[in-house]
Amino acid sequence: MDTVAADKRIKEGLSLGDASALELLWDSHAEGLFAFAQGLLCSRHDAEDAAKVAPGKTSRDDINSYCILSRMLIPGIENVQMKGLAMIASARIAKLAIKAIQLKKSKGGFPRGLAEIGSGNEIIDPFTGKEFIYKPEGNAFSLYSVGINLKDDGGREAGKDDRKADDIVWRYQAN
Repeated sequence: MDTVAADKRIKEGLSLGDASALELLWDSHAEGLFAFAQGLLCSRHDAEDAAKVAPGKTSRDDINSYCILSRMLIPGIENVQMKGLAMIASARIAKLAIKAIQLKKSKGGFPRGLAEIGSGNEIIDPFTGKEFIYKPEGNAFSLYSVGINLKDDGGREAGKDDRKADDIVWRYQAN
């Protein structure tokens, strides 16, 4: 696979949260990264250490300060994971919201709780492992995930309601 095609596949895979894209990233660029590390550190041994993560260490703070390449990649991996969870939350919220709207049309009212329209993982916020937050309000409802900051921002979305908020929200107002 040529470099341009590999890089395109890596970019697409990472944007979808595909773990095999990380393997392809490493396979495609390990030699260049190693050469970069060796030139930066002036030592083959130190360059080898820079490419390793200590067993059982997964957060950036747990990694030895000499593991430069790992320290550079792990924040990116965590970011990909958070974006993946946001996509899962958005899909689950959309499905639940559609079910709530269908219930309103068929029975004349929104569900009182999420258990009326879903079960199992489909009602669980992937960020917290708890149920999504559902607030029926007369002829309307809000359904949301706490998002990446793991805080209930009261259904406020980043960029729309508050720069620091990042809830993933579906609002619906029936006519």
